[in-house]
Amino acid sequence: MYDTSSSPEARVYRVDMDDRRLFIKTSSQGTLSAEATMTRYVHGLGLSGEVVLYETLPTPDSSSGNGVTQRDWLITGAVYGSDCTDDTYLADPERLCEMMADILHLLSEQPVHGCPVAHRTDDYLTHVWNRCSRMLSEMKEDDNPNRHDGPVDGIPHGALFDVHYYTNRFGDASVQDIAEVLRRYRHSLTTDTLIHGDFCLPNIILDHWRFSGFVDLGGSGVGDRHIDVFWALWTLQYNLKTHEHDDRFLDAYGRDRIDPDALRAVAAAEVFSRQADNDHYVRSGGSCRSAALPSRRRATWSMPSERHFFSPTLRDAACLQICH
Repeated sequence: MYDTSSSPEARVYRVDMDDRRLFIKTSSQGTLSAEATMTRYVHGLGLSGEVVLYETLPTPDSSSGNGVTQRDWLITGAVYGSDCTDDTYLADPERLCEMMADILHLLSEQPVHGCPVAHRTDDYLTHVWNRCSRMLSEMKEDDNPNRHDGPVDGIPHGALFDVHYYTNRFGDASVQDIAEVLRRYRHSLTTDTLIHGDFCLPNIILDHWRFSGFVDLGGSGVGDRHIDVFWALWTLQYNLKTHEHDDRFLDAYGRDRIDPDALRAVAAAEVFSRQADNDHYVRSGGSCRSAALPSRRRATWSMPSERHFFSPTLRDAACLQICH
């Protein structure tokens, strides 16, 4: 078993068995429910690994008063290949941009009837607008209009927002300006397309330039394609360290498919979308906001047997202890 975690919100372990590779993800109670639901659905479309198991189980926790806490456990089959932050793919950025556009087309062409998360845009905008309103109120009380948060050198961690999600693409703007953009243009977003929700390079798996599948589908559902377009542009710029490949992606995707107002609305929304503490990692505990590959720390496996671990109830999962 190897620790492949890259987020403090979730732990991810790779288990290499004789006949297959599995990933075990654990996080606080209820936080992996959406990912399990949408991974099952997307697997049914042939675009992700299978969900072997999802349950909430009592788990050893030395920080808990009784030594046990309830945690989500999600076990998925591996998607064969390497994610798009592999040096092989980053070394050919133009081809990578075209591949990203093709994969986004493939996803957006999937049927949405029967999708278990049918109103992702509404959920997204409600969450963002509520946080935006609260943050602006707190900012007035704090009398500090320049507070920022996020994975940017020199910006203190622990504040309320990261304006760079907007300003890196649309130029300088105050927090109040960005909030006004969100208010004005949020109604440009629709709910008519299957989206990933976090369409970033580490969440897309290729096998020698052939698409294998998606991972980290906790933000997926029926939503607005501009959410995925925004993150595609963001992840290419972040991992390639330049905006010079944006045009290649936009041309390959089709500029006629992009509503500038909707894209601006998503950029504004992302300024306010994250938690105010540690959520400068990918939503749902992945690694899309870090260009570094996950660590491969060896972990000990103290389960009595794999047979018990994969039993229907997983009662013995509380015996799983990861020793760093």
